[in-house]
Amino acid sequence: MTGVDRHARVFAQAVRGPHIAFAAPGVGLPVLLAADRPPVTRWGTSYAVPFVAAALALARAAGLDAADAAARLAAAARDLGPPGRDPIYGWGLVRAVGDC
Repeated sequence: MTGVDRHARVFAQAVRGPHIAFAAPGVGLPVLLAADRPPVTRWGTSYAVPFVAAALALARAAGLDAADAAARLAAAARDLGPPGRDPIYGWGLVRAVGDC
């Protein structure tokens, strides 16, 4: 996973490589640290993980096995780099597929 900002630009400190599968929001995200405190802004690829996990969970809940769910997300991702999978954005910006 990698993180991107609101303009779909990759997080400057994100690693690159063949292991990147998807991009998701991970830059300038409001995060609650405690219920009685205002949100703080955070950056990092770790903040992108829940977006991808939620999209995969929705696909799995629709009855797809893990491989089919990942393939469906790859097909639905918004390609952000060179066509197809690349070492910066993976398949692209993850998008949950409504009816999987």
